[in-house]
Amino acid sequence: MFVPLGRIPRYDDPREMRWGRVQFDTERCNGCNMCVRVCPASVLVLDAKKARMITDRTAQCIACGDCAAICPDGVITLVESYRFSGAYETRDRGELLPPRL
Repeated sequence: MFVPLGRIPRYDDPREMRWGRVQFDTERCNGCNMCVRVCPASVLVLDAKKARMITDRTAQCIACGDCAAICPDGVITLVESYRFSGAYETRDRGELLPPRL
């Protein structure tokens, strides 16, 4: 793929890629901490006995869905998967399904 001169793609450039996004139903969260322990990107934290994503690390979510799969109460929903564009290529992108269920 041709990259225009003077513009090298960067992984932290929002024009080039969009990271994953998860949504929490904090009213139903029981604070079991399972999602925090299983997150491979370490972007989740337990705050006041409720799970949430660390604000300055939202760009590190890899949208693996592990947190949604392990949550016993179904509190977490994978809203959007990561997407590369421009000089990057995204392969095998399909419907968002929970892993290992």
